[in-house]
Amino acid sequence: MTLKCICSHMSAIWYWYSHGPTVLRASPPSSLERMDASVAGPSGLDKFDFDAAGICAAPMPAFPIPSGATGIDVLVRDNVGSRNLEGFSLHRWRGDIPPGAVRVVAPGIHMCTPELAFVQMAPILGVTALVRLGLSLCAGYWLEPEHGDIVRREALTSVTRIREFIARSGRRAAIERCRRAAALLADGAVSPREIVLYMLCCMPARMGGYGLGGALFNRGIKIKDEEVFLLDRPDREVVRPDISWPGTNVRAEYLGHDHDCKIEEDRRRDNLVTALGYRSFQVDASQVSDPVAFDVTMRQVAWALGRRIPERTDDWLQARGDLRQLLLGHDRVRM
Repeated sequence: MTLKCICSHMSAIWYWYSHGPTVLRASPPSSLERMDASVAGPSGLDKFDFDAAGICAAPMPAFPIPSGATGIDVLVRDNVGSRNLEGFSLHRWRGDIPPGAVRVVAPGIHMCTPELAFVQMAPILGVTALVRLGLSLCAGYWLEPEHGDIVRREALTSVTRIREFIARSGRRAAIERCRRAAALLADGAVSPREIVLYMLCCMPARMGGYGLGGALFNRGIKIKDEEVFLLDRPDREVVRPDISWPGTNVRAEYLGHDHDCKIEEDRRRDNLVTALGYRSFQVDASQVSDPVAFDVTMRQVAWALGRRIPERTDDWLQARGDLRQLLLGHDRVRM
């Protein structure tokens, strides 16, 4: 019997985030159908070369993980003791393994897919943090680890794939939390700051947002032949505002979202969007970091959309503070 290890939860998410969608596609599906005796328990984990496979614990704090959860996340059988083990976080798993939800990444080492890892994180994270995680998994970028540069790439998964996986996940723990989070996801962010702006704008009032939901990331506006004379450069065929609300002419732009080095480009794009007949609202880091200044901008956006923003009750102000802490708090690993 060949012993197997199944990496899961945040370790799986960090593995795919670090290695990218090309590795994900190239990794064959696991033939494991259930947590049988071939799945390693605590005493068998030292037989696997995690370093050679490029597997490590997710850097902390990527998201608010409960204290004591350190090391590489692995699944163990339900009848195996989940005692503390240096270098690992052990998670009991009941029932079958969903078909196609685990990939083989190295000899004996299996890795939960982004969709399964998302569901696994639901009992650990609140809905708001789960939304933040899902937006990162569906985003078209990653952060180069050495310098933190934003690099465009294909998303690890999509809103559709996450929702389809949740729908066939049965009665897993916190599955309703997964559904609530997945309903708030959108594809296609291309920077962490777009995700921050989206969540501050669009999260429901009960979760500290301004309730301006229904927005999309980077939805293209095609330049018509008769509008070519408006272009700021001849090679531009489509302009993609950071956030837009379908069915309206309202757009929101985060100026200088790539580490504040593209402000000039953002301004030219914003002028073009305005000339094409759209109402474009500009947001920068100073506005986002200042709750009062950001509140004014959100009132302007809501007015343009014909919507109301939440009443400034004590409950909403507390929820807004919690959301801002999650998104803007210090010592977060940006994904």
